[in-house]
Amino acid sequence: MKVQVLLSAFLISENCMSLLAHAVFELIHPQLQSGELIDIDSTDVRRLLSVFFNFAIAILLA
Repeated sequence: MKVQVLLSAFLISENCMSLLAHAVFELIHPQLQSGELIDIDSTDVRRLLSVFFNFAIAILLA
């Protein structure tokens, strides 16, 4: 099963900002641990700040 994560649900205006990054991490981490595929949809996201990416996604690579 593939789980779709809509980043637009975590927008503050049109930007993905670091204060909501942990919520994205908490959403996708258990899914990845159970072997699910994750589809991250960035529709409607104008700016994805590196701090957001580091706290939401890159931390999973560690």
